[in-house]
Formats: sequence, structure tokens, C-alpha cells
Amino acid sequence: ALAAGSAGALRVDASGPVSPKGELSTAPLLGGGRSVARALASAIRTRHGRPDLVLCGDRSADCGTGALPGFLAAELGAAQALGAVWLRDAGPGRLLVHRRLDQGRREELRVGSPAVVSVEAAGVHLRRASLPAVVASRHTRIPVVTGPAAHGATGPRVLGSGPYRPRTHALAPPPGDEPVQRLRALTGALSDRTPPRVAGPLPPGEAVDELLNYLRERGYLPHDGEVANR
Repeated sequence: ALAAGSAGALRVDASGPVSPKGELSTAPLLGGGRSVARALASAIRTRHGRPDLVLCGDRSADCGTGALPGFLAAELGAAQALGAVWLRDAGPGRLLVHRRLDQGRREELRVGSPAVVSVEAAGVHLRRASLPAVVASRHTRIPVVTGPAAHGATGPRVLGSGPYRPRTHALAPPPGDEPVQRLRALTGALSDRTPPRVAGPLPPGEAVDELLNYLRERGYLPHDGEVANR
């Protein structure tokens, strides 16, 4: 980011406290969006004051939930426009934002400052950095601050985790009082059915006629009289 033209960089260490032995860490399971947003908001206010506009990605690639921009807007007391695909200046202290909706539709928002806008990566083109800027950025000192999440209260205690299993639903039992009757109802042993039929080997013409007759019996093709009426 520095090589591509950013004026400055700040690293916020928002790592939470280590979980006691035998307990699971809640950050990977719950996302940690609220604690990360609290740490970012505190660092931004301390170093830069209240910002007019915060731009961020809509979600991270490492199992992101997309909730961080909303939490950050709440911490900063700012308006939020999430999942933007296009935005531009709409006058002093205002933005015009387009959001993607289902079925190819767009939603147009007029957002006032301060605002937090998350942007989809689909329509964003990366700015290429020059080689001298890349080399110079490697020697730039990036300050590190510790967010309040590092010494804040712990989240909920997780006793266990596992794959999602949907709850079972009750089904009506098969009809019949005797086990044999229920087995017949389940297997359809006494129901009317078309017995299997083996035809062949046949010449190509007779094989095609056999296949067409089968499709007519099953209703996939009309009979000859129906074709004539149509």
C-alpha cells in the first residue's frame, strides 16, 4: 500500500488474550468482528481523530463474515454502506454509492459523512507500484499500536464445536398392523408395476421401434393417432 501511494500505514495489534488451557479460542469460531472493530476505531481516533470516510473490503478471504465494516461504523458513530460496487463524490460531505442486489439490480445510496463504506473486489483495479517505490517501502518503519481488544473482556466460553447437523423430523409410519404388511408397504412388493423386459439383440430398425413403443407406453411420446390430430 505504501509503494502504491498511501501516505502512511499503521498496524493495529488486536490479538485477544490467550484462552485458558482446555478452552477453545472464540475468535476463529465467532469471527471477532466486534473486538477488531473496537481496536481499529480506538487506534484511528487516537492517531487521526474522527475520520470523514473509511474504505475497507467487504470481507476477508480467511473465513470472513463481512460484519467488520458494520461493527466499525457502530464504533465510530458513522453511517454505513456495505458491499459497494461503485461510488463517487456527490458534493461536500456526501457520497453516491451503488450496491449490488439480486437479479442484476442496483441500489443507489446517498451517504453523508462520517461514513464507513465496504467495497467489493470485483470492480476494483489494483494500482501498480513502481520498482523504486517498492524498494523504498521495504525500509519504511510502520508503527504498531495495541488495541483495547488485547486486554478487554473475553468473549463467550465455547464448550465444544462440531459440524452442523439438521434436526430430524417425524414421519408417518407405514400402514398396517403386522410387520409383513408394513414391509410390503415400504417395498411396494404387491403394487402394480411393469415387469422388466429384455429385448435383444435386435436389428437397428427393430431396436428403434422397441424404444419408441416403450416411450409411448410411458407417456413420453404421443401415439400415432394423437400425432395425426395435432
